[in-house]
Amino acid sequence: QSAIDKLKPATKSTIIELKNGDAFDLTASIVKKSINGVEVKMLAYNGQIPGPLIKAEKGSEITINFVNNTDMESTIHSHGVRLDNRFDGVPNITQEPVKIGDKYVYKIKFPD
Repeated sequence: QSAIDKLKPATKSTIIELKNGDAFDLTASIVKKSINGVEVKMLAYNGQIPGPLIKAEKGSEITINFVNNTDMESTIHSHGVRLDNRFDGVPNITQEPVKIGDKYVYKIKFPD
C-alpha cells in the first residue's frame, strides 16, 4: 500500500456562515484526490478542496482557530478581505509561518 493510499479522500467544499463573535476551527491537512484517474496528494482545509467558503456580515469579527497538520509550514491568506497585517498570512512578510503541528488564532474583521 502506497503512502497516498493511506490518505483520506478529499471532500467537496462547504459554505460556512458565521456571525459576529463566532469561532471556526480550520485544519490544513494532506488528502488524496483523483484527477483523470490518477490519485494525487493535495493540501486541503477541513478535508475539503477547495477549502470551506466562509461568509460573514459586514462589521463582524470572527476567530479562525487554525491547525497545521500538513508536512510543511503554512498560513491562511484571505482574498477580498481587508485584514490586520498580523492576520494576513503572507509567510515571512506579514506573519511567521505556522510550523508543522502548530496552531495559530486569526482574528478577522469584515469592515467592508
